[in-house]
Formats: sequence, structure tokens, C-alpha cells
Amino acid sequence: MEENKVSYLKLVNSPLKPGDQVIPSELSDTLRNMMGLLALPGLWVGRSGQAILKLTFEAIERTLPIRFIYSEVQLEPNVSYASLMWGHQFESGHQLGAWQSVLNDLKVLPMQEAKPYAHALRGETLQLIKLRLGYGPTAGTIWFGSEKPDFPSLTDLAFIRAAITLAGTGILTARAQQETERANRAKDEFMAILGHELRNPLAPIMMSLDILKIKNKGDLPNELQIIDRQAKHLAQLVDDLLDISRITAGKTTLNNDLVDLYEVLARAIENCTPLLNEKRHHFSKSLSGEHPHFVRGDAYRLIQIFSNLLNNAAKFMGEGGHIYVSSMLSGNMIEIAIQDQGPGIPAELLPNIFNMFEQGRQTLERSQGGLGIGLSVVKSLVELHHGRVQVESVEGHGAKFSVLLPIAHDADPMEVIAEKSIHTVSPKKILLVDDNVDAVQTLAEYLELIGYVTTTATHPNDALLVMPEFDPDIVILDIGLPGMTGYELATLIKKNARQAPFMIALTGYGQQKDITMSKQAGFDIHLTKPIALEALEEALSNLDDQPM
Repeated sequence: MEENKVSYLKLVNSPLKPGDQVIPSELSDTLRNMMGLLALPGLWVGRSGQAILKLTFEAIERTLPIRFIYSEVQLEPNVSYASLMWGHQFESGHQLGAWQSVLNDLKVLPMQEAKPYAHALRGETLQLIKLRLGYGPTAGTIWFGSEKPDFPSLTDLAFIRAAITLAGTGILTARAQQETERANRAKDEFMAILGHELRNPLAPIMMSLDILKIKNKGDLPNELQIIDRQAKHLAQLVDDLLDISRITAGKTTLNNDLVDLYEVLARAIENCTPLLNEKRHHFSKSLSGEHPHFVRGDAYRLIQIFSNLLNNAAKFMGEGGHIYVSSMLSGNMIEIAIQDQGPGIPAELLPNIFNMFEQGRQTLERSQGGLGIGLSVVKSLVELHHGRVQVESVEGHGAKFSVLLPIAHDADPMEVIAEKSIHTVSPKKILLVDDNVDAVQTLAEYLELIGYVTTTATHPNDALLVMPEFDPDIVILDIGLPGMTGYELATLIKKNARQAPFMIALTGYGQQKDITMSKQAGFDIHLTKPIALEALEEALSNLDDQPM
């Protein structure tokens, strides 16, 4: 043994002469082929199991003297997939019909794992081997055939085993990705249905309260004020749930309007005023400059950002606290800070405060509750506006949330639509269609109060019957209707009307795909329940300004 070791050392340390070959040619080729094989997984990212198999087959066929490859692999749960390569030609699925009898014979051959078996395929005698792909109930089988009588050599077999091992890992990854995407689609569908089912009962509740406010000149008994606040809170929770679903899926789209940021703040403060009053908080503000500061973005979403932060400050602070809102210019950015005197945020929570479902310590009765998604929504919306949000806090000494947004220095104030003065509604006719009787009746009552002429239908067939005689200027439809969808009804109305009315979708379905489908069906506007009166009035006012 010692002598062998000395001889080996001498061989290694001896100087090489020109033409000497350290690695045999066959081994060199094998190493080169293996290195090429290791590059394959880089091509598999985002591809299906079928595509991974095809790429693997092509790599093997180009490297080794392979004439035939056939596989039966379970690419998805309970779904078997067959594919074949004959020479350079790749076939799969229904394309294998002409091969069926040949493949049936192949599958009953008495072949052992990785042992060569001579067999005639389509008049050609091939050396075949059979290998397993993966393990357990999802494993597959692959047959390889070559015209070489000594197939497979040890290096051939090593290369094929390495290739199908890599392919097996890639297929498992692709299958996991498909199952994740399937689960996400199911989640999105569930969230859409959940939003619809929760919004439907909320809409008549909130509309009824708004009608009572109009009739009582803004005053409501204390009990109804409680119902009003809690219904709005529930509506906000539903919106947050659906928002986070859309945001995480990358499906949120924003308007790019010129927005007066101080007007946005005023609206957000107005939204938060009932909670401030309920908890007897003190509120003050100090905004930089007398002139408005403009940003580019979506006014509704910006109001949502600051309403969320103000509501958090009010909710988590004991009664009689103080909230201070300030603004400061910093280069090309404007910073809006919201500071409270609440319990502050624990140091260990601060790094993750904007993550989804992160919450501070909760009391047993969860009186300060929440889903832990509001700040995640805020962060995502701020970033969609090309800004950033940050927090400073010391536990026991309150918290300060700052939103920084880029200033629109090229702003032309004439772009900003001034608030409308009191609008005199022309007596236009509106057809309301909703199978929720409470919802359609309360909405009709509200629209009658502000000057419109309405008629209602709770079934699509009833709507089609009243259309010729009533001849509405505007049609407001729910999407989820019995017998046919609101999309189908909108198409029929537009087709049969003497003069096509303006079509408004008022529905609990508010995802981006629902909005897209509304446009395709001919709707002019898509609104989600429960609709804020201001949003509905604005939509109708815009229509009133257009000739019918």
C-alpha cells in the first residue's frame, strides 16, 4: 500500500509533457455533459411539468445516442401525463394516438429496472431500458431506447439517472407552484364571494341610516349613531380584507389625478371625527404653508391611507387623548405626520409593524381588536404612490406615523376639479335592479329624496318588462341576480333599449376582474357596495352634466 502511495505521488508530481492527457477523453466528455446538465434547472423556472420533461428529453437526446424516449408521469394530482420523443420529434397527449398499440406492448414487456432489453419498435431494433422517475404514488416511469447495441454504458446510465433526478425535482416544484396558484385562485374567489355576501346586507343598513340623517337634518338618536359607527367599521374591515387580497396579488390599480393633499387630509379627518368625538379626543393640526400642496395619485386611496392612520391613533389611545397632525416640506417630498399619546409600540414589534397580521398585545376582550392588516394596506398604498411610510415610537409614550409623498411641482391648479356647489338634479329616470329587496327599496327611497324618478325590479325578467314603458335614463344593476347575471342583463338592455341608458354596476363584487367584466358588458361605471352617498351622488352628478 505504501509503495502504491509513493508511485501515485510520483505520477502527480512528475512534469507533464506536450500531448500528455491527464483526464481520459471519455471522462472529459462525461464531465462536460454533466456540467451542461446542471444548467438545465435554470431554464425550468416558471415552467410547467410538461415543459420540464420536454427540455429534459431534448437534453438527453442531444447528448446521448437516443432514438426513443417515452414517459408516463403524474404531473398533477390524479392526472397522468404521457409524452414521447422519437428522434427529434416530441409528441404528447392526443398526439400519441398512432403510437398507442406500440406503447401498450411496451408497457407489458418483462423489463427490469435499468437492465437493457432488445425490442423492435416500428421496424427498428432498439436496446431499451426502463427507469423510475420520483418515488411514492406520484412516481412515473420513463423508457429510453437506442440503436447502439452496447447501450447503455455506465456513463450513459449515470447521465440519464442524473437528468431524470433533476427533472423529478423540477416537476415537484412545478406541481407545488401550480397547487399554490390554484389555492390563491380559490382564495381570491372566496374573498370575492365573502365581500359580496357581507356587502349585500351592509348596503341597505347604511343607506337606511343615511336616509334617516337626511330626514332628520343630520341628527340621529344615540342608538342609531352606534349602529352607524359599527356598520361603517364593519364595512372598513371588509374593504381592508379585499384590499390586502388585491394588493398581494398585484391587482390594485390607481388613478393618476392631480390631488390637493390638504383636501385629502380634511376628508380623512372628517371620516375620523365620529370616533374622535366618541372617545373625547383632542385634535390639532399644523400644516406647512397657506397654499395647497399637490400630489399625483388616487384621491380615494389617499383618503383611505390617512383615515386608517387617524382611526388607529384614535382607537388605541385612552379617552381624552391628543392627536396632532403636521406637515413639512423635505426636498421633493411632503411629509404628513400623525402623532398620538397612546400606549406606543413595543420595540420588538417596530421592525414588523407594517407586516400583514402583525399586532401588538391584545386584551382578553380584544376591545382594541382589528385584523392586523390595516398598516400593511397603508404601506402598500403609499408605495404605489411612490412614497414611503415610517414610524417612531417609544413604548408608553405614543407613536408617530409619517407618510412621505412626492410633490407634483408641475401642478396646474386648473386640473383639480373644484368641489361642486349644491347640485340641482334634473328629474331623470332610474331603473334599479337588485334581488335584495331591502337594498333596492332603500336605494330607491334615497334617490327619490334627492330628486330622481325611480322604479325597481328584483328579477331580470321584471326589469326587461318595465324597460319599454319606463324608458330609463340610467340603470343601476346588481351583478349577482337570479336567472341571469347582471352582465347578461346589461347586454340585453343595451341591445333592446330605444336609446341606450347609462349603466351603473352597483355590486358586492369589486375585484379587478369584476371591473373588467363590467366594462366588457357595457357598464359605464362600476361601484361597490356599500356605496358611500358622496360617491353615488358624484357619479350621478357627472351623468347629469352630460346630454342624454
